[in-house]
Amino acid sequence: MSQLFQIHSDNPQTRLIVQASEVIRNGGVIAYPTDCGYSLGCHIGDKAALDRIRKIRRWMINIISHWFVKIYQKFQIMLTLIIVFTGF
Repeated sequence: MSQLFQIHSDNPQTRLIVQASEVIRNGGVIAYPTDCGYSLGCHIGDKAALDRIRKIRRWMINIISHWFVKIYQKFQIMLTLIIVFTGF
């Protein structure tokens, strides 16, 4: 089950911070914003949670790789068509 906590940056709600802490203590994996995207986190000593993070990262890499290959293939087709129709 996933939960979304929107914690105010200027006036953080203590109740939400406590709830997020409980998620981490109970083996949960969290996604939190950074200056250039999002990161995944968990309790540092929780092997099962670390394994879930590794699984999520592999899944994300597979999806990104799949779409990169598709975009690259379409680019190759477009480039071929440009060369054929313009004579370059």
